[in-house]
Amino acid sequence: MLGIALIVTLATAALAFGESTTYTGRAALTIGSPNRAPEQDGVLASGYVDYFSSGGYQDKLKASGDLPADVTLSAGTAAASPIIYIDATADSRETAVAAAAKAAQIFHDDINAQLRAAQDETIAAVRKPLDDVLDRNGVVGEVARDQIQDRINQINADTSNKLLNLQSDSGVTENSPDRILDIVFALVGGLLLGGVIAICLGAFSRRFRSAGEVAAKTGTRPLVEIPADGDSARQLRVQQLVNVVAEAGLPAPATVTVTSTVASAGTREIARAIAEGRAVQGLATVLIDADLSSSSGFGLADVLTGNDVELADILNQSPMPKLRTISAGSADTDPFALLSRERVGALIGRLHEVSELVVLAAPPITTAAEAQVLCAAADAVLLVIDKPAARVADVRESLELLAHVDGRLLGTVLIDPAVRVDKPAQVSTAKHVAAEADSVAAGDSDTTADTAVRPTSDTADEAESDSATSSAGARE
Repeated sequence: MLGIALIVTLATAALAFGESTTYTGRAALTIGSPNRAPEQDGVLASGYVDYFSSGGYQDKLKASGDLPADVTLSAGTAAASPIIYIDATADSRETAVAAAAKAAQIFHDDINAQLRAAQDETIAAVRKPLDDVLDRNGVVGEVARDQIQDRINQINADTSNKLLNLQSDSGVTENSPDRILDIVFALVGGLLLGGVIAICLGAFSRRFRSAGEVAAKTGTRPLVEIPADGDSARQLRVQQLVNVVAEAGLPAPATVTVTSTVASAGTREIARAIAEGRAVQGLATVLIDADLSSSSGFGLADVLTGNDVELADILNQSPMPKLRTISAGSADTDPFALLSRERVGALIGRLHEVSELVVLAAPPITTAAEAQVLCAAADAVLLVIDKPAARVADVRESLELLAHVDGRLLGTVLIDPAVRVDKPAQVSTAKHVAAEADSVAAGDSDTTADTAVRPTSDTADEAESDSATSSAGARE
């Protein structure tokens, strides 16, 4: 928004600074009506000014070819007097003076020619009886002739409504721009205009830049807005989200599903943060990677196939004593067919026997139909909105899909993920995981607590992978 306002401001200031000096020449006309008060002619003068300023007459003046094309013409009156001022503005003093005088003369001649034509019609009407008699070779008395001539003389002598040249050169005014004042006005106007443009662009944008925009465009305000990786407030916002889940009044044991509007690393990030946060607070927690679109060790897909896989075979111990994880699994089966309501419900029931909280990291609800099943089976759903990728339509569609299966939406989370979906996540070594496990075993509670609430997409993933490999090796 600031950038748009700055660009508009600079452009407006540049235009103001580029203004050149102009000159305005003036010519004066007046109305001479011998039998009328000046105030009455003043009313007529206003009508003449309106006629001169009309678009049609302005076009006529320009089309006459007698005036330069770049001259600007205008007219005005002096208060209620019959005096009319014709102004011409041009780039040079001489052009302005000459154009004002020429425009005044053209207007003078046009108006008076129309009045003269009206007088000629009146005279013709007065002479008609005399001409009719003469045409019949009749005789017209001397008295009648004199009366008709007197009337004609009166008509010719009447100057009512006619324009008179008062002063063809009433002076010229130099219009020099006040650079400082113009730039000040340009800056203020540019900032205001830029702000309005930026606000309009933001209002019509289909993406989100803040939690306020999510609320304004979708009607749902995010529980938290998690800033970009490296922001000091990131860990605090994640901890606040864990508190929201803890205080949501969920049953014991409970299931929380985390899904997203579009493919986003933020889904696993938020699911892991909640699982680790509640585990460090003392709840026996199971974190499940329920996105079966890609294989990940031995886990969920394998137990759902029913091939004599025990629950203990897929539960992986993490470096945190209260947290166990289940990877996506390796079964080559259609996720939609595998993740039925019955299978998911039965598995969650078994997990509730050994845990107090089950957290499911589900695929995007807009692109994976099985995500609806995972959401319907949960006691609460968190909808992740990926700040760089999600659009308004994605959020609205996600909310509709949740409503179709009576998904219990706890709220939305606006996040700038630490890892983009188009970039591979950094993988920690098994040695690093073992070191964390040793730290936990040694009772380093501060380190455990700090790690538990930091949303990362690496450490626990590696723990899952290593544990899954160990479990598979033990079965072989």
